[in-house]
Amino acid sequence: MKSTDVIIVGGGVIGSLIAYYLHDYGIRSTIVERDGIGSQASGGAAGLFNPIMPSGTPEFFTEFAIESHKLHSRLAESLISETGVDYHYGPISVVRLAFSDNEIQEQINEYKRLESLSLNPRLLNGTDLFNYSEWLSPDVKSLLITDYEAQVEPYQLMIALAQSLEKRSCRLMTGDVIKILTNNTGSNGIKLKNGNVLYADRVVLANGPWINSFSTYIGSNLPIKPIRGQILKLRTPIKLPPYWISYGKGYIAPKLAGHVIAGTTEEDVGFFRETTEEASLSIMNSVLKISPVMHDATLLEATACLRPVSSKDNLPFLGTIPHIPNLYIAAGHGKKGILLSAATGKYMAQLIATGTADWDLAPYSIQRLNSP
Repeated sequence: MKSTDVIIVGGGVIGSLIAYYLHDYGIRSTIVERDGIGSQASGGAAGLFNPIMPSGTPEFFTEFAIESHKLHSRLAESLISETGVDYHYGPISVVRLAFSDNEIQEQINEYKRLESLSLNPRLLNGTDLFNYSEWLSPDVKSLLITDYEAQVEPYQLMIALAQSLEKRSCRLMTGDVIKILTNNTGSNGIKLKNGNVLYADRVVLANGPWINSFSTYIGSNLPIKPIRGQILKLRTPIKLPPYWISYGKGYIAPKLAGHVIAGTTEEDVGFFRETTEEASLSIMNSVLKISPVMHDATLLEATACLRPVSSKDNLPFLGTIPHIPNLYIAAGHGKKGILLSAATGKYMAQLIATGTADWDLAPYSIQRLNSP
């Protein structure tokens, strides 16, 4: 007997937003999560939305990110109004630093690229740096400033989504999925470690770096692996800056709750999620180079999460599993999971509900693995 219309394996922001948009089609979803909703990378992210991908990224991927950025703006308005949970979505500028002549030249090149995209970047040096001097090292020689980004509080976003899904009759349950059930029409349910079985018309695999626990059904191991990212939550003695500060992989991110987030690391350590003193020291060394203010910061918390990174081409896997009808995948979003979640949710829901999506998802198909 069918338990629900669609089972979604994985309760991060990707799976949650697929369920959210499926409701628009009158489709009931059940999200099955081993730990808790948003308990992995989704709830522990820094929360910056930067839709402009690095130079060399396929244009279709940047367009997808820009679309998701726009969708998040509309989603925030409706989700916050519906639930009363303010997850502090809003625009924020990003200030990128250069300390050397080589870095200045890199900034000039990036400035020209962003200007060609009509994004109105600003390049500052000399006395123009004065307005930023309180938070920046005196060794900074140049700033590249952009104003197209936004940010959220990821944990609060997941709380808002969970409340909205409950109102939309989406069932949220804890369980460890060990088997995808199939019949002569395709996938039709799951089996949990405790022996319970759930049946549905369709099953979606959205369990991030754990996706390869279902490689038997997918047909092979996907090139998705966990990359640990560690961040620090700090309190500073002076008023927070109204902008993110970025240098290399390091950043200082002001949060409306009154603290800053400092990060980050990218560590290939398997499924070892624990924080390390070595990483905390590395992050602090990075942010101290950015800002002397951080010398007087107080550490509140160190956290780590496992990002599902697509090691083949840095593109997520979205769409159907061709040899098993009614089985879908949405995984491998890397560090852009929060940003890409809205477009992934909307167009995966449309694909599941109608058989087609208004956005071309073919570049993200698992069938690209067959290409040289």
